[in-house]
Amino acid sequence: MKSRFPYLAAGLLLGATVGALTALLFTTEKGKEMQKQAGDVTKQLKNDLADRIDSLKNTIEEKMKSGEKLKEK
Repeated sequence: MKSRFPYLAAGLLLGATVGALTALLFTTEKGKEMQKQAGDVTKQLKNDLADRIDSLKNTIEEKMKSGEKLKEK
Protein backbone atom coordinates (compact mmCIF):
# COMPACT_ATOMS: atom_id res chain seq x y z
CA MET A 1 0.00 0.00 0.00
CA LYS A 2 1.39 3.40 -0.99
CA SER A 3 2.00 6.07 1.59
CA ARG A 4 -0.33 9.04 1.39
CA PHE A 5 1.99 11.26 3.40
CA PRO A 6 3.41 13.20 0.40
CA TYR A 7 -0.12 14.09 -0.73
CA LEU A 8 -1.14 15.03 2.81
CA ALA A 9 1.95 17.20 3.28
CA ALA A 10 1.44 18.89 -0.10
CA GLY A 11 -2.21 19.55 0.72
CA LEU A 12 -1.38 21.01 4.11
CA LEU A 13 1.33 23.22 2.62
CA LEU A 14 -0.97 24.42 -0.16
CA GLY A 15 -3.76 25.13 2.30
CA ALA A 16 -1.45 27.05 4.62
CA THR A 17 -0.11 29.10 1.72
CA VAL A 18 -3.57 29.96 0.41
CA GLY A 19 -4.72 30.84 3.92
CA ALA A 20 -1.74 33.09 4.55
CA LEU A 21 -2.17 34.90 1.24
CA THR A 22 -5.88 35.36 1.88
CA ALA A 23 -5.20 36.76 5.34
CA LEU A 24 -2.63 39.19 3.95
CA LEU A 25 -4.96 40.42 1.24
CA PHE A 26 -7.87 41.04 3.59
CA THR A 27 -6.02 42.94 6.31
CA THR A 28 -6.40 46.69 6.91
CA GLU A 29 -4.06 49.39 5.57
CA LYS A 30 -1.11 47.13 4.97
CA GLY A 31 -3.47 44.80 3.18
CA LYS A 32 -4.54 47.63 0.90
CA GLU A 33 -0.91 48.27 0.08
CA MET A 34 -0.34 44.58 -0.61
CA GLN A 35 -3.46 44.45 -2.78
CA LYS A 36 -2.12 47.37 -4.82
CA GLN A 37 1.26 45.69 -5.18
CA ALA A 38 -0.37 42.40 -6.16
CA GLY A 39 -2.50 44.25 -8.71
CA ASP A 40 0.57 46.00 -10.12
CA VAL A 41 2.45 42.72 -10.43
CA THR A 42 -0.57 41.09 -12.08
CA LYS A 43 -0.84 43.93 -14.61
CA GLN A 44 2.88 43.69 -15.39
CA LEU A 45 2.66 39.92 -15.86
CA LYS A 46 -0.36 40.38 -18.13
CA ASN A 47 1.48 42.95 -20.24
CA ASP A 48 4.60 40.77 -20.45
CA LEU A 49 2.52 37.78 -21.50
CA ALA A 50 0.73 39.83 -24.16
CA ASP A 51 4.09 41.02 -25.53
CA ARG A 52 5.43 37.46 -25.66
CA ILE A 53 2.29 36.23 -27.41
CA ASP A 54 2.58 39.01 -30.01
CA SER A 55 6.24 38.17 -30.56
CA LEU A 56 5.44 34.48 -30.94
CA LYS A 57 2.61 35.29 -33.35
CA ASN A 58 4.95 37.40 -35.49
CA THR A 59 7.59 34.66 -35.50
CA ILE A 60 5.02 32.06 -36.57
CA GLU A 61 3.74 34.32 -39.35
CA GLU A 62 7.30 34.87 -40.62
CA LYS A 63 8.00 31.13 -40.58
CA MET A 64 4.77 30.43 -42.44
CA LYS A 65 5.67 32.98 -45.13
CA SER A 66 9.12 31.42 -45.46
CA GLY A 67 7.54 27.99 -45.77
CA GLU A 68 5.16 29.21 -48.47
CA LYS A 69 8.07 30.69 -50.44
CA LEU A 70 9.96 27.40 -50.22
CA LYS A 71 6.85 25.50 -51.29
CA GLU A 72 6.50 27.68 -54.41
CA LYS A 73 10.07 26.91 -55.55
